[in-house]
Amino acid sequence: MIQTFVSYVQKKNGQPPKVANATPEPDTTPMPEPGGWGLTREPFTLCADPEMLYLGAGHRDALARLLYAVRTHKGGALLVSEDAGDGKTSLLRRLLLDLAVPGAPPVLSAFIEYPTLTPTQMLRAIATGLGAPKALRDKATAVASLREHLLAHRATGGVAVVVVDEGQLLADRTAVLQELRILLNLSTPEGFLLTFLLSGQKPLMAAVKAIPELWQRLPVRIFLD
Repeated sequence: MIQTFVSYVQKKNGQPPKVANATPEPDTTPMPEPGGWGLTREPFTLCADPEMLYLGAGHRDALARLLYAVRTHKGGALLVSEDAGDGKTSLLRRLLLDLAVPGAPPVLSAFIEYPTLTPTQMLRAIATGLGAPKALRDKATAVASLREHLLAHRATGGVAVVVVDEGQLLADRTAVLQELRILLNLSTPEGFLLTFLLSGQKPLMAAVKAIPELWQRLPVRIFLD
């Protein structure tokens, strides 16, 4: 009754009646352009953007350890977290940016984002990413060609990195993990010619542990939480 009277008075005075529990109008105010915040690009996207990565204490420590593994030719590192979306991919891309700063040793890198490959396809993807000559008549020739390519690069003081992301997809692909283990045999008395960075969720760690020879060649092990 009271609501009806109020509506009558508002209508008589030329005011639109207020409807109880009405759905509020959506806010259509456009978001400020990045420049309005002092930025030159969009800060929040669904793609891994290493330049927009916030480094908390755990991620700073992980980045420092990964840089150490690469620069000292430790052979490999394992980067594992409980869930997807913990920043592993962004961290790895940030690592490659930091390795390529002016004045740093030259870097060869291969970033394998979709590791569900056959052993031969994995070898080809790594060799192509590192810029090795395409001599793939057979596996022995391909590995020998890759070794010569890496030796020539090491002679310039350079480093070579292979990143395998989404590594949990290799949990039931033992043959591919064995292929990576064999490639870690590429070394000199001064250290490994390749640094492998295997990244993924927890099933990856269990799969690597099941191959002791591979586990031993990944001495830097990081769990992001």
